[in-house]
Amino acid sequence: MQKKIDLIQVVRGVGALLVCSFHMKTLLNTPTFAYGSFFFGSGAIGVPLFFILSGFIIFYTTQNSARSVTYVRIFALKRIVRIVPLYYLVTLIWIVGLGQVGYYLARRPDLLLSALTFVPSFTSTVGPSFGFPPVAIGWTLAYEMLFYLIFCVSLFFGKFRYAVLSLLIVSIVVGLPFLVGASVNFDASHAYGFSVRYLEVMASPVMLYFLLGVLLGWIYQSSFAIKSHTISFLMVGVSLVYFWLAYFGIGHLSNNIFANMLSCGALLFSLLMWHKNRPISFFKPLVYLGDISYSLYLVHPLVIVFLPKILRSVGLASLANGPVLFVLAIIVILLISAISYEFFERKMLSRISRAIV
Repeated sequence: MQKKIDLIQVVRGVGALLVCSFHMKTLLNTPTFAYGSFFFGSGAIGVPLFFILSGFIIFYTTQNSARSVTYVRIFALKRIVRIVPLYYLVTLIWIVGLGQVGYYLARRPDLLLSALTFVPSFTSTVGPSFGFPPVAIGWTLAYEMLFYLIFCVSLFFGKFRYAVLSLLIVSIVVGLPFLVGASVNFDASHAYGFSVRYLEVMASPVMLYFLLGVLLGWIYQSSFAIKSHTISFLMVGVSLVYFWLAYFGIGHLSNNIFANMLSCGALLFSLLMWHKNRPISFFKPLVYLGDISYSLYLVHPLVIVFLPKILRSVGLASLANGPVLFVLAIIVILLISAISYEFFERKMLSRISRAIV
């Protein structure tokens, strides 16, 4: 098994915190200045980062895998164990905690079924979510699961798996629109109007983020390297400046699929090249933040909704709003995420994962 790259873990952790802060940004806004919207209004960039990192990690961890039905089965089961149980648990807590059991079981079981099978509800024509599941952040997992499915198919092609994976994703994103006589649209919010609605997900340009991650993984593991420390340092500096310019919308840098791929991809490429040439040491809590990032990603909506309710119910309504709530929520999210990671992901799910090998 490949050793984890601390750099990737840190970026995952930062990405998760950006998404978390994005969903709480209004707590930091004041009548005189919208601090939260200014600092975290583009925090959703953490989602493209996650998708790119997923592609990278899949490449990095499967290079020496065998071409066999057994390996594909184990890979698929491990991905399911990694993603599904915690998501189901968070969804259950959400529905029960908000008293929505009757709604989802009696009135709209179709919405619950969509959420549990990682298929958008298509209650909206706006992509890339096409209708949110009960825990809204779960829309991103539909793309994760689709990527894993396509990757499972590519595994049967042995050493050509990544070429096949790339060909499949590009062919789907570029080719499917022709089924309805449309031109390719790289706006993630666009809908083509397929009669088979799931094709909207398959044709979404969001899938290109995963492909970029695979490309970065291939470059990182190849013999290509930038030996000059000065050039590596300058690349990191320039990519960081560009990323933050794009993040804050300075210079009218557009916010679309290719702009996100450029800003995130350039930053990750430069960091990986620097790390490859001279491994970067990170503060261990930052690495651990990456370890708990999946729990953090799924848990934070629960805390955002339930923490204010709990504070008000115990007579601490003064703490249930504004910057104080923002800080308290971050602390609680980190604590619960660490507990979830240690006792649910590491212990319980690891045992299940080992049992299926």
